[in-house]
Amino acid sequence: MSGTWKLQDTKNRFSEVAREWGVMLGEAGSHGEPLPVVDALIGATAVVHDCTVVTRNAKDLKRTGAEVFDPW
Repeated sequence: MSGTWKLQDTKNRFSEVAREWGVMLGEAGSHGEPLPVVDALIGATAVVHDCTVVTRNAKDLKRTGAEVFDPW
């Protein structure tokens, strides 16, 4: 029983981010400009949860549509 609950809880928490991540990777790849996988995951998480990403690596993250702040 607890295994089923954990699986459902994980799906509920991460399915929207996973879907957005897949869309970002697919769209970037179809335009011949693939995104780094981890940057796309961070960007998808920020977009879904309406967060700002604070990073020095603004170039790739801006391509995800996430709000990015580079204080350096």
